Amino acid sequence: MAQKKQQQKSYIVVYFAIALVVVVIAIAGTIFGIVRHNQNKKNPTTEKSSVSEQQETTAAEKEATAKIQMTGDVLLHQTTAGDTVAGAAKASGEYDFHKYFSEIDEYIDADMALCDIEGTVDIYGGDKDLAYYPMFNLPHEILPCLKDVGFTGIVTANNHIWDYGSSGAYATVDNITKEGLLEFGTYKSAEATKKPYIVDVNGIKVGVLAWTDSTNGSYMDEEHIDFITKTFNSDDIASADKILEDVKILQDNGAQFIIACLHWGVEYQDEPGSVQKEIAHKLIDGGVDFLMGNHPHCLQPMEKVTTKRGGKQVDRYITYALGNFIGDQIVLEKEGLKTQQAAIVTINIKKNGDGTVDITSGEYLPVLTHAYYKDGVKNDYKVLPMTALKNHPIPCAYASESYFSDSYARVTDLLGTALPVSKFAADKQMPENT
Repeated sequence: MAQKKQQQKSYIVVYFAIALVVVVIAIAGTIFGIVRHNQNKKNPTTEKSSVSEQQETTAAEKEATAKIQMTGDVLLHQTTAGDTVAGAAKASGEYDFHKYFSEIDEYIDADMALCDIEGTVDIYGGDKDLAYYPMFNLPHEILPCLKDVGFTGIVTANNHIWDYGSSGAYATVDNITKEGLLEFGTYKSAEATKKPYIVDVNGIKVGVLAWTDSTNGSYMDEEHIDFITKTFNSDDIASADKILEDVKILQDNGAQFIIACLHWGVEYQDEPGSVQKEIAHKLIDGGVDFLMGNHPHCLQPMEKVTTKRGGKQVDRYITYALGNFIGDQIVLEKEGLKTQQAAIVTINIKKNGDGTVDITSGEYLPVLTHAYYKDGVKNDYKVLPMTALKNHPIPCAYASESYFSDSYARVTDLLGTALPVSKFAADKQMPENT
């Protein structure tokens, strides 16, 4: 009996100890809560600040920037008058075009850089049966060269992509993509024409559309003629509505910034036609953010257009023609040898927290394809920045020394003030020959 009472006392002690612990914990929790409440009263913005920082981080994650560059036609001839292909030939029978761009490649440094290739490329493989004007089948080596120079994409929507029918066009597309370059403008099926070109550039969805107003139609097989390239009439304002259908597809698929690449206009003319201007402005108002024009083989004016995006006024740009980025048409003796002149246009874009995209800045670099002579024969070419040439003219076998400063004056006057001229190459010494 005594032993049982002793056990009951032990149980009471244990229960009391447990209850005491619970009470102590409760009191400690209350005191901690009071202290924390008082601390929060002294610092009322602490929690709010934390939420604000999270919101700022989320917004920053949505923001993005990108640099985009565009230039003119890659035009390679091999004739007695202009040998831009033979000048790159090696003893092995291969070609190396890198030397043509050795003075300009440092300036092509964008996240996205586009040019237009006039013609098909190595359609039979192994550089067999190469051809130049009037039908172009260019050496394969031009593709890895352009990639090494800094280009990320090639526009193929032009009249010469049709030179060897659908097989030539598709072989060209395959060669471009195998080199790791993007291709814009040639389609292998009618269904493919509905698939939008949208490229993620640093987190910004850039849509690209590519159309041509001229084709060498006699060379295209019937079963592909309706879809292999998108064609329009640059003398008919109704063509803008066709192109705007592409813009709508891009927008519906999430494109946040849209570039329209148009191969159009009249060759060797300094000004676009009046209907071209109407089309361009209608496209800008309809959602195109930058219009990259080519085909005339010379520069045409650039315009800044104020339009609306998302209810606010923004500046957008039109380049009617960007000239021959590389080419030799000196023999044509066009005014001011304008076929040798081109521009590299740079724009910097920023995606805002709400998904809209602004063009924050831009500029253009005037460039010139210079032909070098040795013993009276052309033996080399280089694409040179005009901003350097005007300060450091070099010997020229086909024009006077004032040709360089005259070219700079002509180009800057023609392109106007829509974007400023790049200044960074002004003090670069140019090579006299190689």
